[in-house]
Amino acid sequence: DWALGFEPSVLVAVRGPAVPGDAQRTLLREMLGLTSAETDIALAVAGGLSREQIAAVRGTSLDTVHTQMKSLFRKSDVNREAHLAALLNQLLQ
Repeated sequence: DWALGFEPSVLVAVRGPAVPGDAQRTLLREMLGLTSAETDIALAVAGGLSREQIAAVRGTSLDTVHTQMKSLFRKSDVNREAHLAALLNQLLQ
């Protein structure tokens, strides 16, 4: 029983970002045939990180991320980063 002193009309729930679990990682690896590194990058793309942010978080060069992104495009049969993010988010829902 809530004692707010007024009648609430809207309740807003705020959640933090989802932490990728083993099930999500396994799903992406099996559906798209990704390596572990590609899976990490795919999850970062799905989470909205830029290539520069991904390189910084992973401690790799931007060239490495670029190469792995090309592999992700090929394996997921898309050619744009926005399409990849949309596909990944659809798969992870």
